[in-house]
Amino acid sequence: MKKHLLSVISLLSTISILFFFVSCQKDEEDVELSSIFVSTLPTKMNYAYGDPLDLSGMIVKAKYSDGSQKTIDGWTSMPKPWSKLNASGTVTVTITYEEKTSDFQVVVAAEGEEVPAEQKENIYATGATAASVIADLGEDGDNYVHITGTVTSDNLVAISAAVKEQTVGVSLDFSEATFTTIPNDTFKDCKQLTGIVIPACVTSIGNYAFNGCTGLKTLELEDGENELSLGYNSFNDYWNDKQKGLFRDCGIETLYVGRNITYEYNDKSSDTNFQYYGYSAFANISSTTLSVTIGPKVTRIQPYSFYGCAGLSKVTINSDITSIGNNAFNGCAILDSIEIPETVSTIGNSAFANCKKLKAITIPASVTSIENYAFNGCTGMKTLELEDGENELSLGYNSFNDYWNDKQKGLFRDCGIETLYVGRNITYEYNDKSSDTNFQYYGYSAFANISTLTTVTINVSEGVSAFTIGKYAFKGCSNINSATFKTPKGETWGWYTSSSGTATTGTTVDVSTTTAAASVLKNLGENYLHGKQREVVTIEVQAPEATL
Repeated sequence: MKKHLLSVISLLSTISILFFFVSCQKDEEDVELSSIFVSTLPTKMNYAYGDPLDLSGMIVKAKYSDGSQKTIDGWTSMPKPWSKLNASGTVTVTITYEEKTSDFQVVVAAEGEEVPAEQKENIYATGATAASVIADLGEDGDNYVHITGTVTSDNLVAISAAVKEQTVGVSLDFSEATFTTIPNDTFKDCKQLTGIVIPACVTSIGNYAFNGCTGLKTLELEDGENELSLGYNSFNDYWNDKQKGLFRDCGIETLYVGRNITYEYNDKSSDTNFQYYGYSAFANISSTTLSVTIGPKVTRIQPYSFYGCAGLSKVTINSDITSIGNNAFNGCAILDSIEIPETVSTIGNSAFANCKKLKAITIPASVTSIENYAFNGCTGMKTLELEDGENELSLGYNSFNDYWNDKQKGLFRDCGIETLYVGRNITYEYNDKSSDTNFQYYGYSAFANISTLTTVTINVSEGVSAFTIGKYAFKGCSNINSATFKTPKGETWGWYTSSSGTATTGTTVDVSTTTAAASVLKNLGENYLHGKQREVVTIEVQAPEATL
């Protein structure tokens, strides 16, 4: 009996050990790798041209789904360790571990030049210790402070105070920190703040949080699924009779937007008092050289996003955005090019108005609506391409009297377009009460009164059986001297003009040569231009019966 009892106890012990082992194994399996980061950068960060990459001293850590961290080995890098750096300037080093990546940059001198001096020190601190670490920073060069762990509102106040007391530049990287809000006025007047990385966990930045940060050059809003609510950028402070705003007086040169942005604005405000009632946190950024990158998580560019950013010179859109809001880039006077993604469906009112250096624009087939005044005042625009597509494109006014400002406005008003490509059917609004005599005030067509226009191509996309462009399409375009009408290969089309937008017949016109086609466009007047695929009649000839 005793022997049996011992056997049972032994069996139960074995089962318990196995259960404990399996449970531990299951817990370990449930913990997943979330991300990796370089906790300590390599000792050597600056190189002569052709020097090998030295990653000595670098420490890489992994973060797991249970919140734990540990130092890891077995990572790889690109460029590979000890490979020669034969590219001058800033070189990105990517660390990879189990398909997770982390980047940092090293500096390589131009060929034949001396190694750049070490200027920036990378320092790591927690939310609780960051203020004291910043207070003890050295006096030479800028400093990068990477802040990890939980950050409280009191921590932010202390960090801000420490930055204000510094005499050297301080860049704050919160990418490994955890907090949700940057309250009103948090970093206000931190003139030594040179850069900041705001993590995806932050969902709200209050009014005036960076007002007066005149040294702020780099702002990164990390990629994230959650929207980020931003406070005012330009708002009149009546009590102190001066302008205040979220990034007021910041000289931001590099901006990365990694998620959708929301912000408050006053719908009763107009362009004339925009400086007093701000819409967008980024509007009127004072930098003379601003570069903006839109990250892959962004789905829309909000109205007034970069209104009045006269120094905006480059925009890179890396996402499938669906709309570009009203006045989004209005007044970006030195922006000379932008690629609109093939996912955009709507371009809002005055979206690119007064972008005077914009040389050419291609509207992808996904766009179904370009609203009034979208490119008004783009005086440098020479080429406009409306890409091939089966969907109609609705265009806003080209020539319309702006009574409030006593001047003309329009979709392409004052654009110097010379070459136009139309790849789909066009519709637009117009006022039937208007006449030729006041056409300049009440415009019908988005292309009207473009006196610089010389070359037009109309292309019918495959799958489209009829083409229409509305009345007054090229009114005032007296310098068109070459036009080409293209139709799908193998199809025969007829072209005619009509006073009706829905007519199926009309006056046949000749578009067989570029000169004849140009004459048709210039002389459309009030008529519509129609094109229709002609039916091909196939006559079957029956073979004679064979005779014996």
